Amino acid sequence: MTFRHLLTHTSGLPTDFGRHAVWEDVSPPALADYLNGRLKLWRRPGTRVLYSNIAFTLVAHLVEKFSGMPFREYMRKNVFAPVEMRDTAFEPRADMAERLAIPYMPVRRRAGIYRPVDWVKADAWPAGVVYGTAVDQARWLMANLNGGVYKGRRILGEAAFREMMKRQYDRFAGRSTAAGSTRPQATAWPGGSRPSTARRSSPTAAASAATRPSWPGTSSARPASPS
Repeated sequence: MTFRHLLTHTSGLPTDFGRHAVWEDVSPPALADYLNGRLKLWRRPGTRVLYSNIAFTLVAHLVEKFSGMPFREYMRKNVFAPVEMRDTAFEPRADMAERLAIPYMPVRRRAGIYRPVDWVKADAWPAGVVYGTAVDQARWLMANLNGGVYKGRRILGEAAFREMMKRQYDRFAGRSTAAGSTRPQATAWPGGSRPSTARRSSPTAAASAATRPSWPGTSSARPASPS
């Protein structure tokens, strides 16, 4: 299994979430404790697209091992801060609450009816439970649209950015679903959002690109730079 497998949902690891209300006292376990006993393959790596929050949580755990710092701190220092994402966090702060947009989702079997999406935290939180303002999201999009450059400063190495954005597996073509799919993937989607194209970028992928100069299973070096 390679980092490419983990970042493209082709690792063969299953999905999981571990939902908690965002303001309740229960805290997600340490990443190592959460992953213990869960790293069991459902499919052979590289044979099928199988959506996996566990895979991205494993990436976060490995970032901690390589960097020597907690994943939250690593993301704040190497991804959020360089792009001036001051109001982005894995759990919303009280001072952020009034400035966060409220997303809505359709109610099943009730056409035209929508409900506000619950604020949650999760045991598999590195896979996409991130809260931030629309302004912060715009800053992240600016860095991506500028090829990894924000306000004239290169945040992500050129080779790493190209590798993140390119299609990884042409043989996986088709409709994407949470349970399993055959859609070709780039090295990540934005955490928590539904994929609509084959090329996506996420802070977690950026973090993995920055922790080492190259990854097993990749064809080119990924210079350290964001996340």
